[in-house]
Amino acid sequence: MASTEDRIVWTGWFCGTYTEDDLLKVLPKTFTCLPLFLYNYSKALTAIVGMWFQRNFDCCFGKLVISSQDLM
Repeated sequence: MASTEDRIVWTGWFCGTYTEDDLLKVLPKTFTCLPLFLYNYSKALTAIVGMWFQRNFDCCFGKLVISSQDLM
C-alpha cells in the first residue's frame, strides 16, 4: 500500500492593518476596510478558490500590482 502523506494543494493568507490612524478617522462610516488576501498556487486552482470566496463572502479577487519603487 502506498504511503499517504498530507500535501498542500493551495495556500492563502489574510493580511490587514486595522489601526486608529488619521486615514481611518477621515473615511466615511459607510466605508468598509477589508483585508488583503495573499495566495500561492496555480492559476487554475486559485480561480476556483477565488470564485468560491466571491460567491460565499461577497468579495472580489484581483491582481494587486506593486511596482519596485513602491516596495522600496
